[in-house]
Amino acid sequence: MMHFKLIYISPNGTTKITSEILKKAIEKDGHSLELLDLGQGANRENFQIILKAINKGDIVGFGSPVYHMDMLEPMKGFFETMKSTGEVYSFKAFLYLNYAGITSGKAFINIAKFKKNIFSNFRLFSF
Repeated sequence: MMHFKLIYISPNGTTKITSEILKKAIEKDGHSLELLDLGQGANRENFQIILKAINKGDIVGFGSPVYHMDMLEPMKGFFETMKSTGEVYSFKAFLYLNYAGITSGKAFINIAKFKKNIFSNFRLFSF
């Protein structure tokens, strides 16, 4: 059994619904999963709470809606905070996005460029 953490931000609820669907599917396969909402309560102002929690996960998913061809700023800020800690994380990770329209894929290209810049020093991430 593996332990998953899904860290998401969901201003309108769509990414939360996606996270809950992923949770059901992962738990159905016999794994445990914890949902962590980056936009709620203390998590919104203190990323340290979530940074401590992710070290306990085997696999961590990061979920964000896409606005203006990019992920939300709080998620980007969270990634930048992760990079600035100098911590070496030991989990595998994936990114999931919600986009409510027709896209040329530019949002995914923009996020891939950001990921490459932010995570270039991280040895753990395998997207």
